[in-house]
Amino acid sequence: MLSSAIDDAIFDAGLHAEAMAELGPQLSAVLNTQGCWIQRVNPSYGEVMTAYGFDMGSEQLYTERFYAIDPWLGKGMTLSPGKAHSLDAHIPIKSFLNGEFYTDYMRQRADYVHCMGAHFFLEGQAYALSFQRAQSVGPFEEDAEAQLDSLLPSLRRAFLTNARLQQQADHIARLELAQESAPLTILADRGFGVVWLNRAPPRDAPVRMTESGGQQRIDAGHGLGAAIRSATQGGAGQSSLLRVGRWAIEVDPVRDPPSRRPLAMIRVRDTAAEAARRVRDAATHFGLTAAEERLCASLLGGLSLQDHADLAGTMISTTRSHLKSLMAKMGVTRQAEVVSALAAMRG
Repeated sequence: MLSSAIDDAIFDAGLHAEAMAELGPQLSAVLNTQGCWIQRVNPSYGEVMTAYGFDMGSEQLYTERFYAIDPWLGKGMTLSPGKAHSLDAHIPIKSFLNGEFYTDYMRQRADYVHCMGAHFFLEGQAYALSFQRAQSVGPFEEDAEAQLDSLLPSLRRAFLTNARLQQQADHIARLELAQESAPLTILADRGFGVVWLNRAPPRDAPVRMTESGGQQRIDAGHGLGAAIRSATQGGAGQSSLLRVGRWAIEVDPVRDPPSRRPLAMIRVRDTAAEAARRVRDAATHFGLTAAEERLCASLLGGLSLQDHADLAGTMISTTRSHLKSLMAKMGVTRQAEVVSALAAMRG
């Protein structure tokens, strides 16, 4: 009988991303394996949820190059779902050792030759779990399959909980983005098609859209096309930050909640307008004078005290006096703390 500690770990993994990351070594310890790989399975890419027993470069290399030729995953997904299977019974060891997946990936990364896996479907999403052993340890027998079978109901519940919490978080995030003060936010697919946006782009924003066949598409200018492609490259999407004048364009990889397909979240921020709102909020909150408000704007814009004094046409001693009064009202003692407090104001 398996200990309650692993059940507790699985339960926590359904609720917390940090616990999900730690689930691999805990499962491996229970099942006497050297490697553990859990992923969401999609038609052309895998989304690794947790991995253990592989070097740090394995995940990205796997998702980019070897996912499509993984014989363990390919064969395992054809077997009956909801049940553990030793893949040794379906893929001869000699055939595996001579294959491209082993010679170009597994041998160099972890040198595992035995695999036991299971998969199941939850609300249209496939999940695959695989556990690996070195040749010296030996294959997975029926007792190992029985152990994994006993854990599958708890794992199913954990993954379902994880998915539903993520759906709720996505829904809340979209509600927040619908607020007037939220930046222009666009979800786009790899082909630059607009999946969702919270409002039409401002006339002077650096993001342009075209429409063809009833589909809105984002213009790829200002490096946005490369940033979208980088964010939507399967399981290894990369974030980007573009700057165009006073505008900052943040591009981050996200997943479409229903299908888990990779999308790019594009946030277009008017940094000058955000800074002005922060200064106004600070003036209201701390009771600043007009001179102190102007000093806040300069500090938030990265100007030195001397730069501010020169632009304002005042003596540096006057500017220092304004800063001293400003720090007293904010309850801080350093200029850097003033800037941090301003940056923390809701823009």
